This record gives sequence, structure tokens and C-alpha cells, in this order.
Amino acid sequence: MAMLIPEEWKRKVCEALDSDDDKRCVVRQRALLDWAATFPLAFAYEQRVALSEALRQPEIMGERKVMDEPAETYAFFFTHERVKMYGKVGLMPDGSVVIIYSSHRPDPSKGERL
Repeated sequence: MAMLIPEEWKRKVCEALDSDDDKRCVVRQRALLDWAATFPLAFAYEQRVALSEALRQPEIMGERKVMDEPAETYAFFFTHERVKMYGKVGLMPDGSVVIIYSSHRPDPSKGERL
């Protein structure tokens, strides 16, 4: 069930996404490949910028997800270059590292479900 994503989680995630320290942001291979396939002319850093910009929106809704890592993870929809995207990002318990699990076009068979 979609809900407002907690402000504290968004703040910490954006801090990591916006940092110049690549150790604070782990991008899963699939998320990297899906992003590149959707935006072949984009630079890799644009993925982090797009996710951070989306999470700065006060009304962004998301759904909590359970992953293998102990990360507090939310899935949400966002747009980049007028393309609707599905994102899934986790925040590790220490609050300094994020994992980008997904950033791809939504699965048409799921409709608006996260």
C-alpha cells in the first residue's frame, strides 16, 4: 500500500545520493543497465540526480519493500525526461549508504502498483 515516504528517510537518502563519495551509493548492476537502456545518452550520475530530485518532492508516495540486505527500502514512481520510471532505493541502518536496486520503466502488467 502506497504511503508518504518518511521525511527523515528521504533526507538521509538524498544526502547520500548528492554526495561526491561513491562509497555512499551502491548501484546494482541491473539498475545501472536498465537506466542506460532507457537513457542511452545520459551520464551515470544523472540516475542519482533524478532519484534525489524525485525524493525531494513532499508528496512522493512509496511502498516499503523487504530486501536481502537490512536496508530500509522504498519503491516509488518518478519521472526523468518526461519518462515515467520505477525506482527502488534502500538506506542501510547506519544511514550513510544507499543501495539503488531499481530505476526502470514500470512493468506494464503491474499498472500503477508498486
